Amino acid sequence: MRRIWTILGVILGVVVVLAGVAVGVVFALSNQEINTVYDIPPVVAVNIPSDEAAIAEGARQYVVRGCVDCHGAEGAGGVVVDDPALGQIHAANLTPGEGGIADRYPTSVEWQLAIRHGVHADGTSFWIMPSVDYTTMSETDMGNLIAYLQGLTPVDNVIPASSLGPIGRVLTLDATSGILSAAEIDHSAAEYSTVAVAASVEYGEYLINTCKGCHGENLAGQAIPGFPIPSQNITFDATTGIGGWTFDEFKTAMQTGVQPDGTAINPIMPWAAFAQFSDVELEALYLYLESLPTVVNG
Repeated sequence: MRRIWTILGVILGVVVVLAGVAVGVVFALSNQEINTVYDIPPVVAVNIPSDEAAIAEGARQYVVRGCVDCHGAEGAGGVVVDDPALGQIHAANLTPGEGGIADRYPTSVEWQLAIRHGVHADGTSFWIMPSVDYTTMSETDMGNLIAYLQGLTPVDNVIPASSLGPIGRVLTLDATSGILSAAEIDHSAAEYSTVAVAASVEYGEYLINTCKGCHGENLAGQAIPGFPIPSQNITFDATTGIGGWTFDEFKTAMQTGVQPDGTAINPIMPWAAFAQFSDVELEALYLYLESLPTVVNG
């Protein structure tokens, strides 16, 4: 019996050592990914308008593009993920107040590096910043958004440093996980969209990028980091998607959070922000979704 306990002790010791080695390897590799400096092509400055209409449109872009969901209505930032396994990740205070980062973004170039490329001034990646959704923002939309951001009222809010938990560090090794924002972007291919604003499939394809961060590249739903449930399939699959929805039903769901069957959309879905889409934008989104091949939610 003593010999059996000795063998078990040796096995346990080996397991502990191997586990420690594995943790050390993951930590080292994740540090390497976190500290990677991305080579970003020269960024061309965009015109930043100053008229009230453009700034108001920038405020709308701030909402419908999902910025408000992480950075807050005032742009003061806060906790995005608070999970022992994933980590504690905070959105920056975008205002000129105490703890804000506005002084780091004096021109449109710095804002574009953050928004379109997901990198800090030193070239390292943001964490869980959905820049991949914004790489094709039009010059007009980008200029309006930056105009709004540059005019934010100062809010004092010192943001603590973010940190990654064990699962968060493992996910840094997968470029498609969304943890390291810059890792999943083809920075050389990022260019402004020139699609005309119209109720068209093409304009819907431009707008749908905002939805892919949660609903997945094929829009059939996926696990959302930091949330307990997956996103819904929004293709026109009749079983798990939105097949059968008319445009009026789609519009009502987006503007009121109520689905055609009378049930409420899960509050994780920021429908209240998307309620600010114009009728033209909603119709374009519907036409684009309708044009896609159906995908059964996996």
